[in-house]
Amino acid sequence: TRLRNISYVYADVGSGSNGTHVQVVAERMCTGGYGNLDFVVAPFSSGNTQNAALGCINSSVPMVSGGAASENVFSCITDNLNDTGCVEKVVGERRFPSLFGVINLSSQYMEPVVQLTAINGAKSIAFFYQKSLFAQTMCTQAESAAKFFGFEEPLGSALEITDYDYGSTEYSDLISNLQDKKPDVVIGCVLNTACKNFVNMVHDANYLPKFLALSVCIGVDANEESLGDKLNFVSGPVQWDSRCTDAECSETSASLIQFYNQDTGLTAPEEFNKA
Repeated sequence: TRLRNISYVYADVGSGSNGTHVQVVAERMCTGGYGNLDFVVAPFSSGNTQNAALGCINSSVPMVSGGAASENVFSCITDNLNDTGCVEKVVGERRFPSLFGVINLSSQYMEPVVQLTAINGAKSIAFFYQKSLFAQTMCTQAESAAKFFGFEEPLGSALEITDYDYGSTEYSDLISNLQDKKPDVVIGCVLNTACKNFVNMVHDANYLPKFLALSVCIGVDANEESLGDKLNFVSGPVQWDSRCTDAECSETSASLIQFYNQDTGLTAPEEFNKA
C-alpha cells in the first residue's frame, strides 16, 4: 500500500522564544494565509504549542501536537482558569477545542514514582523543576500526589531552576540543601541538558539519595553515551512503550514497529522506518 501524496507548507518559527511571532504565523495558517489547509502540526514544546493554539483559537482547523506534554496546554486546570481559553470554563474542560495531542501528558510522569517510593517506605521527598510549562506541570502533579501519601518535604515546595548549566550556583545550592536535609526521594522535572548537568554535579559531590528520579534522562541515547555508569542510579519515566525492556528498544520508530504489528495485526508501512 502506497501513501497518497500530501501537499504541505512549512513555516519556520525559530526557537519559538518570540511567542507573538508563533501566534501570528499560526493564525495565518489557520485562516487561509498559507492556502486551504486540512490540519496544522504545532511546533515542538508545550510553550510553542500553547502560543500556536492561541493564534488559532478562533479557527476550527485541527491542530495536532507531537511535542507538547503540559496538561495546562490542553485542559483547564486550577492554575490556568484565568488564562485565555479557560475563562468561564471549569476544571477538566478542554482549553482549545481544535487542539489534539499524541503523547502522554507530563502530569502523569512522576506520580508512579511517588506511589512506588511510598509503598516501599520512603518518608520524605524533594522536588525541583526546570523553568518550563512541561516541567512545572509534571512536578505540580507529583507534589500533589506526595501530599496525598503523607510525604514530608524538607526543602519546602518544588524549587524552580532557571540556571541549570554545569557548575551553576542554583544547582550547587540545591545539592548542598539536599545533602543537608537528606530527603529519601529526589524528583527532578527537567529536560535533557538539565538532567545531564545535574547527574554530573551530584556525582562530583558524591551525593546520592535513596531514590533519584529525573525526567528526559534515561533512555536518551546522548545521555547514555556521555554519562555511562552514572545513570545506573537514576530512575525516571520515558515516553515510549513500556514493553521496551532492552537497550535496543529506544524512541526511534523502527524499534516500535513490532508493537504496532502486535497491537493492530497489520504490517507497519515501510515509511515508518524512515521517520
